[in-house]
Amino acid sequence: MKITMRSMQITALAVLALAATAHAQSEEQLEEDAEKIHGLHEQVMAIEDFRFEGGRRIGENAPAFQQARERLEATQRLAEQHEEYLQALYSRYRVDPDNPSYARRLNRQFEPTMTGYDTGDELQAILDRFQLAQTAPRELAMKCLNQLQETGTNESHIRALHSMYQTKAIEEAQQLLEICPRMAPSIGAVQRRVQRLRAQVEELLAKFEEERRQLLEARQWESSVRRLSGGSPRAMAQAAKRWLNAAEDWGRNRERQTRILAVSVTGDWFVAERNLLGQPTRWGLPVHVAVTDSETDDDVARVYELSMITNGPQKNGSFLGPWVGEVWEIYRNRVPRR
Repeated sequence: MKITMRSMQITALAVLALAATAHAQSEEQLEEDAEKIHGLHEQVMAIEDFRFEGGRRIGENAPAFQQARERLEATQRLAEQHEEYLQALYSRYRVDPDNPSYARRLNRQFEPTMTGYDTGDELQAILDRFQLAQTAPRELAMKCLNQLQETGTNESHIRALHSMYQTKAIEEAQQLLEICPRMAPSIGAVQRRVQRLRAQVEELLAKFEEERRQLLEARQWESSVRRLSGGSPRAMAQAAKRWLNAAEDWGRNRERQTRILAVSVTGDWFVAERNLLGQPTRWGLPVHVAVTDSETDDDVARVYELSMITNGPQKNGSFLGPWVGEVWEIYRNRVPRR
């Protein structure tokens, strides 16, 4: 076949046209992928990191581990939903998760799209989080089990806690018996350890519940003293209750829903502060305050041993605030309604 200059020109134009079309498709693909990667990155980061360190306050560990488990499962679901698309990205852009340098290369490759995203860095963050969701369940479950064992079976650790929190610690550990195994349902070592711990937790809880019951049975409300060196016990108890009801950390504590049940004056005035001449400038009044809040059981109140400190050198109901001493529990029906 005879090739003329005319046919060569036509062929060259066709090649250029095809190249231009391919280039346009490539730009379109880059823009589409940049938007998808950015959107997926926002979804992943919105879930927040599911890794967790235990050892929080009693009552806070179970909800924190529950939240960690929910975040882990949400991340795993997202990874499953986008697995096919990510495989396509691996092939399309030669992504190698074992070689982090691909992120910088992709940043440069997507730069002409002018989308404003660091697409390579965002993809790397997505893949790192998805990879962690595959490897983290065992570690997260074991941390949860360690917390369970420490506060649910370690008797010496539990006895070191304040008596008010001993059974609460074990009850929280009992919740972890359900939360921990769900973090790694396919790992036999986790499931077997839970079964071993379950009986220990239940046995220790029964022991401490009986000790707590005996303590509560032995406690009675202490009525106010009969007389004071300044003012009447009844008037001072009422003044202390008024002050506590108006205080942000006490009666006006909406977060804890604190309610002042009763106040009794348990001792005479004492010198709380002196000036350089040794003269009293403030007095303290010992009181017991019974309260309920969002953490107390329905049949139990907390009793705080306080010293109400006066504003000045007079033994009266003008209080500056309390010094807080010991706190313990009492059956609520033993607290007078006043």
